Order: sequence, then structure tokens, then C-alpha cells
Amino acid sequence: LTGSALLNDSGGLRTVPVRHVGRLSGLLGPSATQREVEDWLDEAGFTDVTLEMSGAIGYFRGVRR
Repeated sequence: LTGSALLNDSGGLRTVPVRHVGRLSGLLGPSATQREVEDWLDEAGFTDVTLEMSGAIGYFRGVRR
């Protein structure tokens, strides 16, 4: 599994308008923190999870058990 997400705990205040407009337009779903993404992947049965940040964007990867 690979993916990316705009995360809540990175990017500071400058990403608040981006998240707001993204949700209103239907481009973004619920937001999460880095820890929440890691927990979700673990609970879904993924191992070797990596999460690399670039500003407020988190790029994640995991392998299904």
C-alpha cells in the first residue's frame, strides 16, 4: 500500500485554508495526524510502515501481513 495525505500536525497555520477549501470542495476527506495514520495502518494489518513528511504532506507505505 502506498499513499499520501495532507496531515493536521504539520505545515502550520498556512495549511488551514487549504484543508478548509479542500473539504468544502470534496477534494479532501477527514484529516489525521501522523500518529493516527500510523495507528490506522497498524490496525489494518500493515507492517514495515514508513511515513515521510514533505511539509504538510505525508507519504506512507506499508506491507499487508
